Amino acid sequence: MRPIYDAKFRGEIRKRMSPPSRETVTEISRATGISRQTLYSWRHLWKREGELMPAS
Repeated sequence: MRPIYDAKFRGEIRKRMSPPSRETVTEISRATGISRQTLYSWRHLWKREGELMPAS
């Protein structure tokens, strides 16, 4: 069974990926236990929706 992450938790992850902290997917995965693939999927979605700024 896949875990369900609520909007508040996902928002916290999005903040960790955003400036000024801009943690890497690997760092967040190690700290939270969420797979890197899941985090990359979320990051792609957030970038597409304009909720996460690209690194450059």
